[in-house]
Amino acid sequence: VPDDPALADAAADLLGHYAASHLIRLSQRPPRFLAVSAGGLSEAALDEELELAARLLEGAA
Repeated sequence: VPDDPALADAAADLLGHYAASHLIRLSQRPPRFLAVSAGGLSEAALDEELELAARLLEGAA
């Protein structure tokens, strides 16, 4: 969750708009995100996997 209230609101809007459970940051500048709906998958393991995927995607951009 972002420290900036405006970013937190924007993230909540994206999650709600796409009925997603997670956002993966694809790039910082410009800010681009991928909305992911994880359903009933294990949250702890999924969070780690999505964080790793985000780091790989950002590094490739």
